[in-house]
Amino acid sequence: MKSVIERIISRKDALVLEDKFFQQAEMKLQATEGVWSPADNRFYKVGEGTCVRRDSSDSALKELLKEQDIRNAVLNYIKMPKNRMMLYEVCHKVPKVALAFASHSPLEELLNPGYTSRKGGIDDINRITKGIAVNPYLFYYIAIFSTTGWSAVTKNSSCLAGNNFVVALGDYYSGVFRTYYAPSELWNVNYTIFEFAAREDKIKCVKSFIKSHTLELILGEMTEDKVLAEAGFDTEIIREAFSEIAQEEDYIRFNRRQNSLSRVY
Repeated sequence: MKSVIERIISRKDALVLEDKFFQQAEMKLQATEGVWSPADNRFYKVGEGTCVRRDSSDSALKELLKEQDIRNAVLNYIKMPKNRMMLYEVCHKVPKVALAFASHSPLEELLNPGYTSRKGGIDDINRITKGIAVNPYLFYYIAIFSTTGWSAVTKNSSCLAGNNFVVALGDYYSGVFRTYYAPSELWNVNYTIFEFAAREDKIKCVKSFIKSHTLELILGEMTEDKVLAEAGFDTEIIREAFSEIAQEEDYIRFNRRQNSLSRVY
């Protein structure tokens, strides 16, 4: 059986990724003109005077640092990801719909020994959504970004949707932000707010994955299902990448009936 190499993340890596995620979130919010509310099936304008913003960070980090002397605690706090949360309530006289961006890192391991390979799981999602979706009369669109990625079971979990929220899970793969959306009609067009990667960047990422897996090409095992399982992008992106790389490289053939690539000699 082929062994799986776990990706190890340092506290520095996690902090950089957390900052990058919230930079992207700020940019998407600035470019967003309206948000659809499932409560009354209307779009509401997003902008100055219509949003109430709340920023916070997980108190767990401060609890972990309590045992350290002040100097070390301050230094470590600066170097660590904060498990931040940014909440926007879109208001027109009263709150109509909310957008939330949250980050997750295994703080205890990143503090000591300073690195981890532990992925985010169902318990982490439940904890974060419980802390965000506190108003039962308000619908929340929540994006949770894990600096270490997500365990396989999370994407098929019922915890990604509730009575007043849906969740999009994000991670960072080969230089590209990936987003998985809880299956729900309640997203409407709002899912685009949490989509950080451009289409061409996704295709480039898939092509890079293909070129780095020569053995699978030789054996004819570079299938759509394999790339979907490894890279996580949707089938439309994968097929477009397959088509492009077959046109660009003389030694690669695209079998459209089997949706697979193979090396030709």
